[in-house]
Amino acid sequence: MKLAIPAAVPLAIIFQAAFILVGCRTTPQSKLVGKWQNADGTYVVDFQSSGDCSVRFYLQGHELGGPCAYSVDKDDITLRWHRPEPGASDDSKNASVNWHYTLTGDVLTATVSGNSVTFQRAH
Repeated sequence: MKLAIPAAVPLAIIFQAAFILVGCRTTPQSKLVGKWQNADGTYVVDFQSSGDCSVRFYLQGHELGGPCAYSVDKDDITLRWHRPEPGASDDSKNASVNWHYTLTGDVLTATVSGNSVTFQRAH
């Protein structure tokens, strides 16, 4: 019994130091975080480290998209918007889309419904 207490003290110090170091560690940001745009600038996506995003798409002179939230699972990105529609139930107000993506350096390629869009990281 006398050896158990002295041996437990260094172990407790090691665990305590480990918890302190884990608490101080910064979480690495996803490689997706940042602003992305297609070649002609008509499609712009901004991924924040908080999980928020913004999508802006110009189609026939109209700006579509807006603020959203995103999540990443392996090679898929899910974007979710909250679009209230008059008279719609709460369940039907949430719109989402899944992007299958590849990321190579500063080039993000997303495939949505069979259509591929290539984005370049905006600096």
